[in-house]
Amino acid sequence: MKDFQKSDSSTAADKGETFQGLVARIPKVPGNLSDVAREHWYYIGERLVKANMITEVDLGQFQILCETWALYLKASRLCDELGELQSTPNNYHQLAPWAVARERHANRYQKVSDKFFLSPRARKSVDIKNPAQGSLDLD
Repeated sequence: MKDFQKSDSSTAADKGETFQGLVARIPKVPGNLSDVAREHWYYIGERLVKANMITEVDLGQFQILCETWALYLKASRLCDELGELQSTPNNYHQLAPWAVARERHANRYQKVSDKFFLSPRARKSVDIKNPAQGSLDLD
């Protein structure tokens, strides 16, 4: 991705616009997100914008990431309250549906978060260049 350079204080960043596809400021949260997903939208979104790692076309995947986080936390809360196991009518123990859902949401979150380089392993594949650092002319 190309670096976003803000030229003055009243440019795209102040208007929430984009420059070469990069989001200059995290857009408003879509109205259908839960409060938990909304918090995650701003928490992660602001960091992605600051690192120039999100574009307009990423916002759909980013919404999925935030929704999945909220669903994961809800399933985790149910596991804490009700336990991970449940008994069948024949008195066998099996994973409860909310425990299965928690695992599914955790896996989905991991897959989507890797697209935004939110895990240490995914970040290793990113070539981060410091835009403030000039290149050396050794000739």
